[in-house]
Amino acid sequence: MEDCGTLFVLGAAGQLSQRARPRVHACRASARVLDSAVGILRIRTGRRSGGCGFARERLHRLRPQRSDEQVAGRVLGDPRFDVVYGGFNVLARIVPNRNRAFIVDWRVLAPGAARYPRMTSARMRGVEGFVDMNRLDRISGCMTFATGLRVTSPGKYLYEFAPYGAGTLAIDGRNLASTQSALEARLGEGLFVQVDLQAGTHEFRIETCRAQNGRGGFYLLERAKLQ
Repeated sequence: MEDCGTLFVLGAAGQLSQRARPRVHACRASARVLDSAVGILRIRTGRRSGGCGFARERLHRLRPQRSDEQVAGRVLGDPRFDVVYGGFNVLARIVPNRNRAFIVDWRVLAPGAARYPRMTSARMRGVEGFVDMNRLDRISGCMTFATGLRVTSPGKYLYEFAPYGAGTLAIDGRNLASTQSALEARLGEGLFVQVDLQAGTHEFRIETCRAQNGRGGFYLLERAKLQ
């Protein structure tokens, strides 16, 4: 008996290649969206003898308008994933509690003041990463978020800011990254910021707006401590 965890399949029209199929043929599966930015097929697997994978051979893509390269790049740039198989298809597994680099505790400053609503279960908090404007409302065109981030070790830090629509990142009152384009929250293709931070609490502030399709939100994560 093997506990497969949660698997994600990417490939042309969602079809598994002959080489990938034996790795994923035995487990029960159901599809859901991982989070509102990823836009790929989520496969929740159960326990069954014979290995991990999908009970149904016919798979579909949730967002067929995105190319395989875009979706695969989104996963490969996301530290929450392990690649199980790479080739014609990419088969990846999300690793619980590998999301500590993502900054997800925010206060909303405008419009109105509120706490950003985190996932309620510990299990879902262990995979959370995208800050979704739709959790607050589906009307506001732009929002301002702020948080105090405590740094215990001074040094140069590298952050990635990947908003879905236009967005600006300011740290301690300095605008360090900004885009007027819709980056579609693609991890690995966001705005990279190097900043020297002393020990203590620093204010991170983000202003972001929805894209033309109505989607809005962002990823912000620490990529590395450079020195």
